[in-house]
Amino acid sequence: MEIPGSVISFSFDTKFGDISFGITFVAAEDGEIETVIDMNRVRSDLETIAGTFEVPREGVVHFSWDNSFSWLTAKVLGYTISLQQEVRESRFRSVDLTPL
Repeated sequence: MEIPGSVISFSFDTKFGDISFGITFVAAEDGEIETVIDMNRVRSDLETIAGTFEVPREGVVHFSWDNSFSWLTAKVLGYTISLQQEVRESRFRSVDLTPL
């Protein structure tokens, strides 16, 4: 994320059982790792899991899904992640493309 204040929205569900899910944020400035959502098992097979959060500063957001607790049951994961951010002013000047 290059623009602080950007908003990330996510949703996901699974077929054939629950899954572990978590989100972390790594700050670009100092590499500090912040937990956005603790890694926990969620019943995403029964309901869609969804949420939003604001990115505090420039950095990288990591979404993690883990099925290692269930070696014998494979899961099907469907997810959507979207980013909403303000548009910064362009450093380029506009150009008139009117034919001559």
